[in-house]
Amino acid sequence: MASSPPSEVAQGSQQPIYPLYNKTYTLHRLSPLHNLSSLSPASLTQHARRLLSILRGDVLRGVRVGFESIGDGVVNAGRLESCEWKLLANAEAWERQQHADEAEQEDTMAKETAGVWIELEYEKTNYTALLLRNPRPRRDRGNEASAAPAEEGEIHLPLLLTHMPSALRSTLQDYLTTTFDARIEETRLSSTFLAAALEGFLADLSPLGAAGMAKVVKDLQITLAFRIPVAPSLRTLDVTIRRQDVWGFLVKGKSTAAGKDGGGAKAFMSALGGYLKAHLALDITHEDVGVSKMACGGFVLARDGRAKIMGTAEGGVEGDEGETGRRAVGGLMGRLFERAEVWRFEDGLGGGRNLQPGLESTCKDS
Repeated sequence: MASSPPSEVAQGSQQPIYPLYNKTYTLHRLSPLHNLSSLSPASLTQHARRLLSILRGDVLRGVRVGFESIGDGVVNAGRLESCEWKLLANAEAWERQQHADEAEQEDTMAKETAGVWIELEYEKTNYTALLLRNPRPRRDRGNEASAAPAEEGEIHLPLLLTHMPSALRSTLQDYLTTTFDARIEETRLSSTFLAAALEGFLADLSPLGAAGMAKVVKDLQITLAFRIPVAPSLRTLDVTIRRQDVWGFLVKGKSTAAGKDGGGAKAFMSALGGYLKAHLALDITHEDVGVSKMACGGFVLARDGRAKIMGTAEGGVEGDEGETGRRAVGGLMGRLFERAEVWRFEDGLGGGRNLQPGLESTCKDS
């Protein structure tokens, strides 16, 4: 089943933008889906019709859930015109699809599926949800929980991204949980995770050198949050590093960390921490200081679980920089998949069992 293009197109180009890119999504972790025999076009079309009926006002569990209960934000979007569930190819295959005939698109989709793309088209706007599978083979993953073989009848799409009003999101989540016997949790991104995501992204870009990295990263903005205000009304502090200075911080951090175990993995933040301590007397390693948001030319990540992934081609970055940028984005998505696959199940006593020992502790807010 070929994916029909979204309404957005890249600036200066008629090619549709890949659905993952250039939208602010709310991140969720999604447990394995049951009662979904396959991701065939027929199966997806059936679920699209059911969800459309619910959103237009049919009955769900004896309760009418039309526009009246969805919320004013959706009512103002106008009439719901369509609901589509489609297979979504990975980004590379998507680009090739734009120049392929329908038969080639069908073949590509069957081999290079990234997940399911749900699109709700209203008169005045569109809303989107993506159910994404981890592209890494399960046997290659480092933790026992995510590498365990899938049970028969299960489909693993662990990362759910939604771009829609909260009331509409709740209705979609209710459909997924009741129809597929699944569990959904919002994904919070800790200060530790945000810092590690940035370090990994910069490390993946480092082969480009200073000039190439500047093209992809552009200016970097880091928002620091304080548990206790350091001054009246001061709860956050935005730190902006100009694109031409990012490489210098990275090199400085690596030289400082030389010879230290694991020091290179925190090179950029170590250098930034040293700079802020010297010039602002601010210790970013203090337990009451944490990172709440990271924003650069490649991505925006926030502690509240919001993310925006930039497409390098849409941002005007092509050639070697564009290819390396795409790999860096892939690495970032891999970290988000790892975060989504950490589950804590209730044990009936209010406690929980961590499926990936040791990782949850590194994801606590600092």
